[in-house]
Amino acid sequence: MKKPDLEYVSKTISDLTSIPIRVLAKNEIIYSYYQYPLVADPVSLVIDNIINKGEEIGYIVTNDFFYYAYLNYESFELVIGPFRLIKADEEAISMMTLKLGLSKEDIPSFTNAIKSINSISLESVLQILCILYFFLTKEKKSISDILIDEDKTKKLNQEFNEKVKTSEIDEIDDDYKNNSLTIENELYSIIENGEIDKLKAWIKDAPATRPGIMSTDSLRQTKNTFIAATTLSSRAAIRGSLDPKKAFSLSDLYIQKMELLQNPSDILSLQMNMIFDYTERVAKIHGKKNASILLIDLNKYILSHLTDVIKIESICDALFISKSVLFDKIKKETNMTVSNYILSVKINESKSLLKYTNRSISSISVYLGFSSQSHFNRTFKKFTGSTPLEYRLNEKNREIN
Repeated sequence: MKKPDLEYVSKTISDLTSIPIRVLAKNEIIYSYYQYPLVADPVSLVIDNIINKGEEIGYIVTNDFFYYAYLNYESFELVIGPFRLIKADEEAISMMTLKLGLSKEDIPSFTNAIKSINSISLESVLQILCILYFFLTKEKKSISDILIDEDKTKKLNQEFNEKVKTSEIDEIDDDYKNNSLTIENELYSIIENGEIDKLKAWIKDAPATRPGIMSTDSLRQTKNTFIAATTLSSRAAIRGSLDPKKAFSLSDLYIQKMELLQNPSDILSLQMNMIFDYTERVAKIHGKKNASILLIDLNKYILSHLTDVIKIESICDALFISKSVLFDKIKKETNMTVSNYILSVKINESKSLLKYTNRSISSISVYLGFSSQSHFNRTFKKFTGSTPLEYRLNEKNREIN
């Protein structure tokens, strides 16, 4: 198939799915198409990973649950994405703008473009690529060829069945059941209370638990256990004041990502990430121990509007409270004005971004809704005693030492 044909096919696929698509040659994008202009192409965040994969048809998924699928044909490569099973929310899009380092002026148009991408399953996109691959090569591929490592799955099933035959899996006694329930309740209490340090200690010292047998297929057993843990973790986080819509959306996204994994160790690793994610989200909402309901609600509002210039009037409307009552109660509980408390939450968020990411200081200031980088620098120094750059360098030196 000639290059113009690839361009035609790419445009047709994008029109059909409402997902951005590109054609690459020699690892360079030679054609891209999407109905809505993108001021920056998010594929730049993952293109190196895609290029290094080397399969005829494949996919990758980011930590923010964005999927990219690709097809290799001769010297060309088609890359379609980002897309999600569930439409991207403001938080996920804001994180993408941060990673791309977009300016404040470019964020609105980029956000609207990403929001216009249809929600679609990975399987549907891969099916389209399988059909295209057949017309290009006359070689038939199925989704299972892409998603499932049959040899590894057979080996895992054989090991599990051997354990069944040799009675390594036996009836669980009541004491063991009660002990497992106690351990699990402790874990979900930690998530509900957002106790990060306690979670780390729990992971280090907690005895092993044995989940109920939900399948004689070892891989399916691991996946079912993950689903149960995710469901319970999301409920615990909701009890800890995480917004139910956010909690259920995260649950769906984690389960979707897990279903694509075929290695039990990868699933267990994702499960641990999921538990930490829920716990950290609750911890941010609580802000501090014994926080009042009002402070928890205020934290929830601030964290869901991190990229905005937050107005006191909007907070009062959202929390159904008067300015005078809000000012008085927050001052008594935090010894700060509401405006300063909002800034303190944003500065705490910026400290994590400075420490754990390589995002530029200017992009972090834009992401957190500051009017300018100089405003961000002044505010950061006011709360921490150092500039953002000094803080980042100090944290890196501390890691080295």
